[in-house]
Amino acid sequence: MSSRSRRQDHAMADKDTPARPTPDERPPFPPFDETSARAKVLGAETAWNTRDPQRVAGAYSVDSVWRNRDTFLQGRDQIR
Repeated sequence: MSSRSRRQDHAMADKDTPARPTPDERPPFPPFDETSARAKVLGAETAWNTRDPQRVAGAYSVDSVWRNRDTFLQGRDQIR
């Protein structure tokens, strides 16, 4: 289940309590407007440019899938 789905499920479960991000989530959250989309992209670019595997992997969702030619990496542990 994606992080977004967990947030939506939580928000729907108790409409009086705002959904809280899990430790694996980083704001801004969808739906994005132009400003928040730019902030999300800038955060990912900044992490990538550090060349620190921990920070790079942290910029992606826990269930991300990367493809590099014939190699597929799934999840942050493999991305690191």
